[in-house]
Amino acid sequence: MLGKLLHLRQAANNTEPSQPRDPLQVVCNGLVYGVCAALIRLGHEQAGHVGMIMSMAVATADTWSSEIGTAVRGRTWDVLRCIRVPSGLSGGVSLIGTIGGALGASLLFATSWIILRVPAQWPGFATGMFSCTSIGTLGMLLDSVLGASWQGRYRAVDGTLADEGVEPVSGSRWMTNNLVNLVSNAVTTGAGVLLVGGG
Repeated sequence: MLGKLLHLRQAANNTEPSQPRDPLQVVCNGLVYGVCAALIRLGHEQAGHVGMIMSMAVATADTWSSEIGTAVRGRTWDVLRCIRVPSGLSGGVSLIGTIGGALGASLLFATSWIILRVPAQWPGFATGMFSCTSIGTLGMLLDSVLGASWQGRYRAVDGTLADEGVEPVSGSRWMTNNLVNLVSNAVTTGAGVLLVGGG
């Protein structure tokens, strides 16, 4: 939705965001949220509600950073190697994209606070805003670290790096962007629940 509103065009080397979400993408991006929702039914309401919002914050930060960073097409750097990489490549970060991701996580919490009436699950607005924004941003950065280290990278026909291709350059073929999203969301959401205090 953000991409359509801003009339974004994804980088040609990153085919994943330009295609409709498939079932595997939906599962990998929503599994942690679903587990947290199940916790509520099991009697762990605070942990469930906090985890659901944290999981959404991580996913929102990751999506906003990619959409905004790709739209602006500023300098994009490999988060581990500190070398220039194509805009839209997994593991690449930019200043405007990182700021956009943090803004997305903040807006997610503020919206949840106003519309969903979440104060009962949080110590206070300021604490919730800080923790949610921090966890969302950390999740986004962890996603980039995993993308730069474990996710498969390939050499495109024009010689540039890409998330998909024929000639492997680094990472593992089995570590896809979907799996990176799942791992980063699970780790940071779990940390967020512990940070806020999921009773």
